[in-house]
Amino acid sequence: MTLAPKVLHFVRHGESTWNVAQRIQGQTLTPELTARGVDQAHEVAARLEAVGVRRIVSSDAVRAQQTAAIIGQRLGLPVASTPLLRERDWGIYEGGPRDVARTVEAALPPDQPVEGGESRHDVRRRLLALLPELDQEPTVLVTHGGFIVEALAALGVDGVEDVPNCSVTTIERPT
Repeated sequence: MTLAPKVLHFVRHGESTWNVAQRIQGQTLTPELTARGVDQAHEVAARLEAVGVRRIVSSDAVRAQQTAAIIGQRLGLPVASTPLLRERDWGIYEGGPRDVARTVEAALPPDQPVEGGESRHDVRRRLLALLPELDQEPTVLVTHGGFIVEALAALGVDGVEDVPNCSVTTIERPT
């Protein structure tokens, strides 16, 4: 069994067209980066040059793939892709107003899925399923805001409620 990487750099994708429209993207694969999102991806790629990344794994959503491609080009690394890094499945709320979905989520316990979608705990389970597939080298995971919040909780970092587009959240796991 392979151990999970000691250092994980979670990167939220750059600003997308649906971020601007304040729509819930969830597992909808098609919203693309805006021009600002592309600029954000270039900026985060430049910041990641100094941290010794050896591997990049991305969600298969277009917005994450575009961000990861820019990072990979800057760092000279290939990008692997997996649906395990997708955003939470928001079921009937995908494509709808972000505020409505957040109101619904606030009323649900972490183990209860939204109608037609996933629970917060389902997202955590996807991260835990992915970790053994990664090697121990410092890894960038290009993913989504909700996924990062739940991943951090699964790794013992509580209290994070939101992460900005193209932010980097680094976790150093104990050996």
